[in-house]
Amino acid sequence: GRYTTAIREDELAAASLGTPVMRYRLLTVALSAAITSVAGTLYTQYYLFVNPDLAFGSAVSIQAIATVVIGGIGTIWGPVVGAIIVGSLSDVTATLLRTPPEWLGFLQGRSGLDVILYAVLLILIVRLMPKGIVGTLSEKWPERWRR
Repeated sequence: GRYTTAIREDELAAASLGTPVMRYRLLTVALSAAITSVAGTLYTQYYLFVNPDLAFGSAVSIQAIATVVIGGIGTIWGPVVGAIIVGSLSDVTATLLRTPPEWLGFLQGRSGLDVILYAVLLILIVRLMPKGIVGTLSEKWPERWRR
């Protein structure tokens, strides 16, 4: 992890200190591709269906970006917290669109509410907590988040 962080921060300085830059870049890309392929395989086996719009649509990209930005970029627990929030928000909007209460009856059958909520949440997080939820909490209480 330290080599990868050093390469990300300053590639030339890492190389001058003897870090094998190309080796660790290739290793990082290969590890990322392996994790992605396992996730795609599990997704396909679970749903038994693959559609380009489901796999590469704008909703998938928005959820991936929202998860990381809300939780906190560059933290270990940030994507986990973001996934919990985005997953819960997705379930709530699906329920609201399926069977809304009487005062929200105009939402029934509409689509796009989840994207609107993600956008509002992203704007609020970026404006109020630029480092995400976990990044902001780790600044306020650093002793609880360091290991």
